[in-house]
Amino acid sequence: MTERPAGSGMSPGAEFAGYVIERRLGAGGMGEVYLAKHPRLPRHDAIKVLAPHLTADPAYRARFEREAELAAGLRHPAIVAVYDRGESDGRLWIAMAYVEGRDLAERLAAEGPLAANQVAFVVSTVGDALDRANQRGLVHRDVKPANILLSDDGDVLLADFGIARSQLPDSSLTATGTAVGTLDFASPEQLQGLAVDGRSDQYSLACTAFALLTGGAPFADSSAARVISRQLNEPLPSVLPRRPDLTHAVDAVLARATAKDPAQRYASASEFAATLSGALAQHPARPPAGPPAGVHQQYSPTVQAPPTLPRPASNRRRLLIAGGVLAVVVALVVGLWVGIPRLLTSEGEYVQEPTDAARALDLPAITPLLPSLEATPTASAWRYQAPDGDQNIRVVGAVGDIVLVGRDGALDIVDAATAKLRRTVPIGGDDAPVECGVDEKATWAVCQVGFGRSLAFFDLERGVRTASEGVSSSSASFAVVGDRVVVAGGSGESFDVEVLDRRGHRLWSRESTSSVAVGGPVVGVTPPKGSGAFATEEVVAVRVADNKEVARVPVTDDQYVSAPEFAPYATGFTLAGHFYDTDGSQLAAVPDDWRPMYVAQGTSLTTPAPGLPLLADLDKNIGVVDPETGDVLWSRRLGGAYSAHVTAAGRSALIDNMASDGDSDIRRFAWFDVATGAGSSTSGYEVYDMLGTDGTRVAVSARDGVRVYGPGGDKPLWTLPVEDGGLSVVSAGGHLYLRGERIV
Repeated sequence: MTERPAGSGMSPGAEFAGYVIERRLGAGGMGEVYLAKHPRLPRHDAIKVLAPHLTADPAYRARFEREAELAAGLRHPAIVAVYDRGESDGRLWIAMAYVEGRDLAERLAAEGPLAANQVAFVVSTVGDALDRANQRGLVHRDVKPANILLSDDGDVLLADFGIARSQLPDSSLTATGTAVGTLDFASPEQLQGLAVDGRSDQYSLACTAFALLTGGAPFADSSAARVISRQLNEPLPSVLPRRPDLTHAVDAVLARATAKDPAQRYASASEFAATLSGALAQHPARPPAGPPAGVHQQYSPTVQAPPTLPRPASNRRRLLIAGGVLAVVVALVVGLWVGIPRLLTSEGEYVQEPTDAARALDLPAITPLLPSLEATPTASAWRYQAPDGDQNIRVVGAVGDIVLVGRDGALDIVDAATAKLRRTVPIGGDDAPVECGVDEKATWAVCQVGFGRSLAFFDLERGVRTASEGVSSSSASFAVVGDRVVVAGGSGESFDVEVLDRRGHRLWSRESTSSVAVGGPVVGVTPPKGSGAFATEEVVAVRVADNKEVARVPVTDDQYVSAPEFAPYATGFTLAGHFYDTDGSQLAAVPDDWRPMYVAQGTSLTTPAPGLPLLADLDKNIGVVDPETGDVLWSRRLGGAYSAHVTAAGRSALIDNMASDGDSDIRRFAWFDVATGAGSSTSGYEVYDMLGTDGTRVAVSARDGVRVYGPGGDKPLWTLPVEDGGLSVVSAGGHLYLRGERIV
């Protein structure tokens, strides 16, 4: 057994008081804490050892011995148990239960503020533990996030009664330990060296609750003198600027618990915790649309957002972020708005006309528009002939100047203008590509291949297959998002999402108990609920580019029938009643009674998220809200849209799967310009899928072929018969294809 180096920290393998040191867990003002193997029992303990220079100090020695004696008598499920104590080689030590997990200070630093119901649970658990200690004449004196542990099993435990002391006055200890507790959370009486009791711990617990809700201590400052001055003289700040959908009731409870006069606080920590829990369960009638002027809003009451880089200052509105994020934002150019009549149907009348801000938007399209659908096509303008004469071919993707054509055992890269073959990529075997996603520069593609629809990756510039990924579920959805491929699939309560690079290497993956919408820069997952009392079901917003958790909300029975609504759009997402950008910074609140519409589940050709979030309400209206301001840009009457699916097409959004009364063979669908609401809705008999829009009319696949509907009409403008029905028609790159022929 190795010996402990004299006068220094202990190394792994050293023996101390019969324990075998494995590693150092941390260090504090009174000494160091080690993980050590028990000399006789099959367990590991946390060994706290007083620093050598403090052991020699009679006052510190007395404090440590007092701590060990009092802490050893505590028995509570939320207090870290003390097993043993003693002295070895002139150094005092105490053995405590080792808790696998992390403290709440670490969690705050890594993930940001806790959800409101989690804070309520922490405060209630710790408050009960403090009351038990207070009943035995003990005061913790150092309640703070770093001394509250969250085990891997989800349990909350109060640790380190390192400066616990009797409530009875003891002048030999008072002067020594007055300011030992962390200044950010210490009570005024503790800072002044006055006698303290359980109400001092209540004050510290309230400051801890403030930090858990907002991400920072209430009086944090680089100057210790300023912190002390504020603790002694200033009231606790409001949590509302950083948690705007909490109520003033939370401020009122925290204010009482942190009253400068202990007599004005609650009678016990448990009473404080119960009152705070009730306040945290309240919600404003309508959350504010944004932070007060001059306040950078990053957190919400039920949302945890990790710290992000400050957003660059700008005088112009950040309604949509140009470049870099996704060059896919929908709106109507001002010049296009002029001269386009209001397109109305019997049910599609405007409830609110487009605002001036909506009409002024000048934004690029997410996907190419179809050519004009005004007239019936009379002949195909483009036909591809496979080199081997294979007639069983299918257009599987297109972008820019290339079209991808799949056939047995090969992927053909075809010139979009001339229909001439550029190169063929052998796949191997007889499998054929089924559907492909192509990056916007047309340099690489990912395709579902064969009956099992496993993913294959292709370098289009070199004409080679680069990798094959073992995703074999035919129900999987996938989308190309920037330089990433997002794949989601599953059923029941078992789903997963994974993100791959352009060569098929898995970058990250997550499990979810609910389906995951792909096509936007952020995905929303519902991780399987863990075990333990602290475990809660949550929806987590994860950025595709780097797997960063940018926001999270709990799923609570009193607020949601199912998971909180998550929906991506081109530059952000909606989650539980708020809009967010891709950094997780909270923008405006979703107006009352409005909910985001579902982004369609499908493949890369059918699931790009819209440029702005479409919402529906229970009054049978749909509309678009400015995520920055919370203002409704436009709204129209559209029954049955509450459960509809949305996908982007050109500058518009295609709305499908609307609820319909009566004949199940009648399919209702709509198309609207996202920025202004220009568009229409209609219904058709035996309609299969929406294929795209030219900005005014919409093309759909149906039992008899391709139909085109215009604004305000229930009958198609024209129908292009297809021998085996419209299911064979593919929309790709702004055109419609039937096998190897471009028909629109």
